[in-house]
Amino acid sequence: MQPVHAMEDKQRWNALVRAHHYLPWHRLFGKALHHVAVHDDRWLALIGWQVGAFRTAARDRWIGWSPEQQFSRLHLVANNARHVLLGRQRRRNLASRVLELSLARPRPTWRRSMATRSSWPRPSPASPVSAAPAPGPQTGAGRA
Repeated sequence: MQPVHAMEDKQRWNALVRAHHYLPWHRLFGKALHHVAVHDDRWLALIGWQVGAFRTAARDRWIGWSPEQQFSRLHLVANNARHVLLGRQRRRNLASRVLELSLARPRPTWRRSMATRSSWPRPSPASPVSAAPAPGPQTGAGRA
C-alpha cells in the first residue's frame, strides 16, 4: 500500500476509478488521500479518503453532535470515498487486506496531507479491519 502523490499517478488513479467503479466519478474533493495497492509493479486496488461529507444524517445522529459542533468538528472525520479492486482478480480477502493496510499506514500521511489532527479510523484488536460500529443506513445528500 502506498500513497499516490505525483500528478501523473493521480490522473491514472482517477481514470481507473472512473473505469472500474459502479458509481459516477469526477475526483476526490477537498483535502484527500489516494492510496494504491501494488504487487510486482502492478496496481491491484485503489482506495481514496477525504474529509467527511457535510451532512450524513445517520453518522450525525450516531456521533451526537449539535449543528454547531458538527460545523466546527467535521474536519476531524475521514471518509472512505472509493475502494476499487482492479481487473478480475481472484485473490482471497484482497478487499479486506487493502482496507486494513490503508488504515494501518495513514495517520502521519493524513496529518501531513490535511494539516490537521484527524480522527482516522483505527482497527480494533478483535478485527483488524473494522474501525467503529456502522452508524446504519445513510440518508445524506444525494441519497434517498
